[in-house]
Amino acid sequence: MGKSRHGGHELCSHHLPVAADVVQEIGRYAPTSRLRHRKTTLKEPGPADWRKSTIKVSPCGHCASNDAAVRAKAWRGQARSFSPGELIEACKKIIGSYEKRAAPGETPDAYADVFLPLYNVVHPYDIVLVKQVLFGYCRYQRLINAFLKHFCAVRATSLSAEDALLYKALTYLAVFRLDELKWSEFRRLCSSQVPVKVLPFIQALFLEELIISYSKEDWLKLYDGVFVNDLLRGLRLFHQEAQAYAETLAEAVYEPDEDLRYIPPPTTVIPFNLSVSNYTHPVEVEPEPFIYRAKPAPVWDKGRTLEMKRVSQVFKLNRTLLREKYSDPRYQPFRLRTLERPTNLETVREEVETKRAKECEYIVPKSGPVPSMPEIEVKLTTAALLREHSRFQKIIDSDKQKLQNLERELRDDSHMKAYENEMRIQQEIEHCMDVEFKKATVIASDQAARDSKKKHLCMNWAAASVTKEEKKRIHHEHAMLLKNIRFANRFRHHLIKEEEKVNKVQQLLK
Repeated sequence: MGKSRHGGHELCSHHLPVAADVVQEIGRYAPTSRLRHRKTTLKEPGPADWRKSTIKVSPCGHCASNDAAVRAKAWRGQARSFSPGELIEACKKIIGSYEKRAAPGETPDAYADVFLPLYNVVHPYDIVLVKQVLFGYCRYQRLINAFLKHFCAVRATSLSAEDALLYKALTYLAVFRLDELKWSEFRRLCSSQVPVKVLPFIQALFLEELIISYSKEDWLKLYDGVFVNDLLRGLRLFHQEAQAYAETLAEAVYEPDEDLRYIPPPTTVIPFNLSVSNYTHPVEVEPEPFIYRAKPAPVWDKGRTLEMKRVSQVFKLNRTLLREKYSDPRYQPFRLRTLERPTNLETVREEVETKRAKECEYIVPKSGPVPSMPEIEVKLTTAALLREHSRFQKIIDSDKQKLQNLERELRDDSHMKAYENEMRIQQEIEHCMDVEFKKATVIASDQAARDSKKKHLCMNWAAASVTKEEKKRIHHEHAMLLKNIRFANRFRHHLIKEEEKVNKVQQLLK
């Protein structure tokens, strides 16, 4: 079991590690594998350092909690509370972090105790507010999500992740805690955000009855009717204040442009608050330049050298001598001494071939002699004699019956032959009539199909001509109507001009 470098204690089961492999810092993400504990003095952050904190979070939950307690103590000494915008931002971050990184079964209060110091939320009032918003959202999550669903459906829009977190926090505060906050404090929280985002929320929650009616149907499926009616009655109490505040927001959103379009404020460039590094760069000594030394140019090869020419002459002379030697008849053909010695090669070859032929010779198998028939006399019993007699008697009776049938059926078959020929001729005639009938039926059906198609085309042509005439008539009527309208407009314009002239004359006379 290894030692942790964040306090020197062993990592055992009661040290809860961080829920995710990546710990989210304020404004960025940092992998836990790169987080290192700095054994330096804690620098007290300024008033606006909570958004761009560079706190390194330990991968051990126990160490992270201790470090957060130290930082919370340093901030608590300043007794500084958040502004309304920073409170809403802290609520958004804690809700989004809880939805993504909360361990199964972890309560909102336990999660807030660990992670609120990481966001520098140390003032008691701020801690209570952020904890209540987180707990209330977890408790009424289905109610808040139902309202946001109908808000997007009626507005025909989709919310970004940041806007969804903002509306979740404001929905909980407006629906459940507005009577405790009072309208002035709630307006301060809303005014800290961009007006173009707060205006549709205020209109949907306090002024538009359509979204509330849709949301009420889903709320009644989750909670008791008395509870839902109390919530809606509490929202209606602030109808006048919400209407006045919505008009103020509308002026802030639409007043800069005559066409009622929102023009965002210009972007203000804020430089980064970068710390001065204590790292000293080593002095680099420039190495001496490398001097390239070129090799001498190769000697130009003008042909073969004298040595190569002499070697080639020797090779040519050797080939000539060998050719003259072997062209002499005394050396032709070659005489082999092995052929002149006595040998018994043929005898040995014959013996080996004879031996191999005997090994490959097929030996015909010889069958044994036929065994002699037994000479034992078989003695038949009375039952065996009766069975044999019955079998032979059945054979005789069947042959006798065949002969009788043959004698009985001998007669003249000319009548049968004539009947068969007559029936065959009648069958052929019926077959020919059936074939002709089918041919006529096919021809008639083909003609009927052609007639039907021609009739259908004629009907379509007639309908098309009628449609064309009707279309021409409609176009003519439309043109006449437009002409009459233009004439009426000109006449009205003329009357207005005449009336203006008369008014000018009357004014001059007065």
